[in-house]
Amino acid sequence: MGDRSAWFAVLTLTATLALSVACFGGGDDEPIAYLHRADSILIQKKTTTTSPDAVLPDLTLYGDGTIIYLERPGDQTSPLLEALLADDAVLGLLELLIDEGFLDFTYEQPEPDRATDQPTTYLYVRTMTAANAVSANAVDSVLPDDAGDEFDDFRKLQRLVEELDAIDPVALGGSPPRGYEPEDMLLFVEPRDPPNVAGSPLQWPNTAITLADIAPGSERVEVVLEGEQALALDGWAP
Repeated sequence: MGDRSAWFAVLTLTATLALSVACFGGGDDEPIAYLHRADSILIQKKTTTTSPDAVLPDLTLYGDGTIIYLERPGDQTSPLLEALLADDAVLGLLELLIDEGFLDFTYEQPEPDRATDQPTTYLYVRTMTAANAVSANAVDSVLPDDAGDEFDDFRKLQRLVEELDAIDPVALGGSPPRGYEPEDMLLFVEPRDPPNVAGSPLQWPNTAITLADIAPGSERVEVVLEGEQALALDGWAP
């Protein structure tokens, strides 16, 4: 965003609260239970070559069934879409991940050969009783023929990422997707290293908000953008 060596901004999507718990019976297995709340993240996936905090998620599924996702996963210029899934569809996605053993995957997956400068995929899953996060480089790469058992979870992760990237809310019985329109956003403005050169303007693509006005100093600043201010950031990309 503008002078990337000086500053960056991170947008965090905010939501309202709703209280209840949803469960799913899986035969003899323990039921899957999750917080049925609009502020509870059940599944989140990010793809980035930079810090995961500096990008919009490819997909975020909340406990109330709201799913917010990039139309083109991994493309930060892609429109954000929003849809609502029914409880059974939410449970089906959690079951897909849990049945593959995702909650037992190690955080840092082995790196395929020749994976230099390839995107890193971050995947997070949370239920009422457990949570796990995984980081893996070059998930879309073809594993070498001699890749051993240490890549078993990586192979499963590849399949799961493909499934998540191909999610069609309508096919899952959800509402038709629409352009995401946030009620508010939390904007973090933080100095980068090296710091901004004295006297040079803080630049980014959104002219509706001037960073120099809200972050004149060298400290991290958090600003809540409401209504039209949040909508003015449509098309934002880091």
